[in-house]
Amino acid sequence: MPITSGPDPGGGPCPAGEQRIVAADGFAYGAMHADIHVFGDGAPAYRLDTWPSGRAPLPRTDVPAAALERLREWRDSGPALSGRWLHGPDDGRRGELAARFAAESAGAGWEVLTASLGSGPSPVAAVAPEIRAGGPVGVLLIVDHIDRWPHSHVTWLFSNALLERADAPVRMLLLSSGLDAWPAIRASLAGRRAAHSAQALPRRDDDSGR
Repeated sequence: MPITSGPDPGGGPCPAGEQRIVAADGFAYGAMHADIHVFGDGAPAYRLDTWPSGRAPLPRTDVPAAALERLREWRDSGPALSGRWLHGPDDGRRGELAARFAAESAGAGWEVLTASLGSGPSPVAAVAPEIRAGGPVGVLLIVDHIDRWPHSHVTWLFSNALLERADAPVRMLLLSSGLDAWPAIRASLAGRRAAHSAQALPRRDDDSGR
């Protein structure tokens, strides 16, 4: 159910485009222009955060230039909704490539978000950022370790309203160590009429990014 702007807890009006949520007892979640999927015990199935999501910085490693260029080409062309499966060893380079791409995209005017599995209930939890109704060049959603997600959670994520924007393209960068989970997730993307493609992280001695 959409959450609309409400009055300030102190009694004043809530500015346009802003929501303020108060939980006196129980759970409270908020999202703008996006959905929240919550279990019966109040725990979110997954979290959406504005990038960077507060994780510890990744060690600095070499980013394959060709692989980064392929991500740029994928982001800037194609249909409104597209998913890219980026797979390779979890040795720091995959995360560094995604982080560099996220930083570039944010600098180019894209709304960059991350999705991660929910970590259990909390009295008040922000599980979705405010998604601007207009203005961004596009929306880039980055999901690390998506091969570890239950497929039901992936399906819920792919059904989120934030992926159905009419005013900007949406790109989903899905990070994985291999290809085992790719066929099922590719089918889910096809079910959402999303374009889909896979990209291997090149070996350290190969900068082709094929």
